[in-house]
Amino acid sequence: MAMNENGEVPFYERVRARRRELGLTQEEFGQRIGISKAAVSAIEKGKNAPGPETYSRMVSEFNLGSIPSVGYIQEDVDVPFSNGLKLPAARGYKVPYLERIRRDEMIKKASQVFTNQIDLYNGLSTYPLGLPKFSKPYDGSFVVEIGSDDAMQPLLGSGSKVLAWPVAKEEWGYQAPGVYVVLTKDRMMVKRLKDNSLNEKKKLTLHPENTNSGSILTLSENELVAIWKVERIVDSPIS
Repeated sequence: MAMNENGEVPFYERVRARRRELGLTQEEFGQRIGISKAAVSAIEKGKNAPGPETYSRMVSEFNLGSIPSVGYIQEDVDVPFSNGLKLPAARGYKVPYLERIRRDEMIKKASQVFTNQIDLYNGLSTYPLGLPKFSKPYDGSFVVEIGSDDAMQPLLGSGSKVLAWPVAKEEWGYQAPGVYVVLTKDRMMVKRLKDNSLNEKKKLTLHPENTNSGSILTLSENELVAIWKVERIVDSPIS
């Protein structure tokens, strides 16, 4: 099995290898843990990560071991806040966490070959979320810390943390206006998308929330490496 740059076997490789070792079809494998053949196929291709419940069933049923970097494991967590307080331990999730000072590491990975956006999370620390479970699973999501260069004030101050989900490449051109994390081969930013003309002009135009400290940025399709949709503010310091 192929290993990533950290010497780890990607989870989707381990799933596929274990299924074949057991002599199961994708349909048979899925039946044992309550998911469809299509879902198994997507996991094995690295297109989707399993949700917390599916992950737990996979580990117990097929002895796949743990995923230290991207587990999305439901457990008791102490949830930190910017004022130093913490919520008491409660049922929550731990997801990958990208601090602003580590963005250069993500940018460096953008120049390397990877099969899906989740591979970019390898080596990241985790962030505990005491949020209620969304209607969509945490599959592929991560927490991103906002930097001053993102110019997202007053919506998001420097040091704020947001939860973002990956957008499949085939869906880039259909994204509605909103806040997105965008990765190219030489930069990473959190900006507001207002003008999406990827399908027509192969261009994506990003806007700062604060026009006094940021500028409009237009990117061509071939510059883009990965996109995440920001859907929840996790923590926002009071300035």
